[in-house]
Amino acid sequence: GHSLGGSLGEIFSAAAKEMAESLGIKVDIGVMTFGAPNTVNANTLDNYTKILGGAGNVIRFAHSYDPVPKLVFWKT
Repeated sequence: GHSLGGSLGEIFSAAAKEMAESLGIKVDIGVMTFGAPNTVNANTLDNYTKILGGAGNVIRFAHSYDPVPKLVFWKT
């Protein structure tokens, strides 16, 4: 996903995997975003990557001059 769609994809993928596994359905989900704002903070990053099966299943691309990936919608 790109920008807002990428951040929504990150949130949806974790929620969908948890819901599927609670119903006994095994799923492998990976996420790739381009220029998406941050959706997880340092407190939830470990849990998020564990849900998705490891850091290798989450790939984020961002350009250093793009302000959107630097946006944060949560407070630490």
